[in-house]
Amino acid sequence: MFALFRQGSIRPKNQNKIRPLPMSYPRQTSNTNSIYALLSWRGLLLTGSANGEINVWDPYTAQLVQELRGHEEAVSSLCAFEDDYVASGSWDGTVRVWDTSLAQAVAVLTGHRKPIS
Repeated sequence: MFALFRQGSIRPKNQNKIRPLPMSYPRQTSNTNSIYALLSWRGLLLTGSANGEINVWDPYTAQLVQELRGHEEAVSSLCAFEDDYVASGSWDGTVRVWDTSLAQAVAVLTGHRKPIS
């Protein structure tokens, strides 16, 4: 579980409070990188940004593991399925299916008349 703080950092919540997990993500200084979607998946944290990017983070080291690019507008929803696949919905009206082992979109679902939320 993670906590999103108003000052722009994301930190894991330690529910049992056995040991603190000191970390924080760098604060975004531009609205173009605002986060609109979060997904905890396979021990990683995925963030969907206003600039159309999906970033895959290791939440325990705060290291960026992977960047997925392809959307033209904000990524507003994320969903994981099967082993290596993530789907993302965007304000550009598309849903992209990503193979994270290849770091690329393997399908683009078009035809939506309004933004995906």
